[in-house]
Amino acid sequence: MARPPIIAALVAVASSALPFAGGAQDLSGSWRSTRDDVDVTIREWGPGCGPRPSSRRGSVGREATVRATATSLSVDTGGRTLRSDRCWSDNRDVAVRSASHPSPTRWVSTCSTPDGAALGERATYTVSAEGDRRLTLRDETEYEWNIQGSVCRARSVMVREYERVSAAPTPTPTPTPTPTPTPAPTRPTPEPTVRRCARVGAARVLVVAPSRRSLPVGGRTCFRARVLDAARCELEGAAVAWSLRPSAGAAEATVDRGCVASTRGEGVLEVVATAGTLSARAVATIVSEDQYRSLAAAHIEEEDASVEAIDPGAGQSLGVSVHTEIPSPSPRWIWPAAALLGGGLALGLVAWLLSRRKRKPVLVQDDEPTTVRRPIPGMAPTYEPPGRHRREAPPVEMFPPATDATSEAPTMAKVPAVVASAPPAAKRCPVCAKEFLDGSVFCTEDGAGLVAVAVTAPAVVAPKVRICPRCQRRYEPLMDFCVDDGERLKDG
Repeated sequence: MARPPIIAALVAVASSALPFAGGAQDLSGSWRSTRDDVDVTIREWGPGCGPRPSSRRGSVGREATVRATATSLSVDTGGRTLRSDRCWSDNRDVAVRSASHPSPTRWVSTCSTPDGAALGERATYTVSAEGDRRLTLRDETEYEWNIQGSVCRARSVMVREYERVSAAPTPTPTPTPTPTPTPAPTRPTPEPTVRRCARVGAARVLVVAPSRRSLPVGGRTCFRARVLDAARCELEGAAVAWSLRPSAGAAEATVDRGCVASTRGEGVLEVVATAGTLSARAVATIVSEDQYRSLAAAHIEEEDASVEAIDPGAGQSLGVSVHTEIPSPSPRWIWPAAALLGGGLALGLVAWLLSRRKRKPVLVQDDEPTTVRRPIPGMAPTYEPPGRHRREAPPVEMFPPATDATSEAPTMAKVPAVVASAPPAAKRCPVCAKEFLDGSVFCTEDGAGLVAVAVTAPAVVAPKVRICPRCQRRYEPLMDFCVDDGERLKDG
């Protein structure tokens, strides 16, 4: 017997719905998270938008309970329930635009705010299952906010993965320990390195963290300040004064030891920390309760980098007792080693100078001993006839003849006396038979080599003096012409 058309249609619909319902019912039970990531892309972020959102990697191992119906799926994470046919945003203006169940293991819903909303959102939520052992939740949201004249545009992609927890797990040879469920950690503030030192110097740096923080109207949040020296050693007990300055909006708040408490109104406040001559500013943004929940739900309300104020000059007194210490990047052994090296060089230089003073002068001698000659100050230059090469006779002290005080006769300038320990050996020219007692080697007249003459007894030979016949100026024995008028000298 043929079935009526309406009955055939109902049977077809029921048979097509059975696989969907059966697949959903198979996912009910306990699950454990294996991934919790949020990737944020900033498109535009004005000064009034509050803290900049950032990507994060959350902890895993948290328990979740999945409840399945014929057309929907809900995931209860303990503090929040995500449904496959509902919106996951905390923004009250976000509403469901569509919800579908295209396959037994896939649920898709889209949500958005009305056109022109100040906190605009467009989101697509997807729940997918791989068999009955793995479950994935994906949240793709586009944010477009207008806050106090600032445009805030960002895209956030959240991915959470779960694996089923068996009621009676089968033992395995190498069981993996179950991680302890812990709340998602807050991204740490990237503060500069701060050291605790036994000796600290003058205050040079004031660090305030975080640099931005949002809080709801009537809420409270805290900032922290640290005073450091040039080596980034913390000055414990340094006095820090806090104050608030309105920046935008009509927010009113109080500050006590770095903690800002909102009293009424929304807006942006500057939180100013002052220590001596150092001053650093952070930003506190007071928003509505709904906006603050949206910030937290989108993982935007996170601490960002700290702000620093650096004093290039000398640090001022901050009400604490400190020991000034100039840090040096070089190792401590360099200065003692340099001092030892410098001392050794100084001692070596002193020893060398002493040895030079004690050392006797070394004279270049001919075949016969000669006397030491010293320069005669004020003596006129000697006349050297062309073609003659001779050696100078040793200078001796000459004394002019006794004259009256009124005598205007020129006299020879005094020269230092030279005392010889022994008279030099006499030499004679074999050509002209002229004798030389000054240690010469060649004759000054004809250039012939001199020969030694035996001396019977040492005697001091008085040197001869030559006189200019015109000006009566006296010269040493070896001079031939007067340097003033060119006259030939005569023996005196």
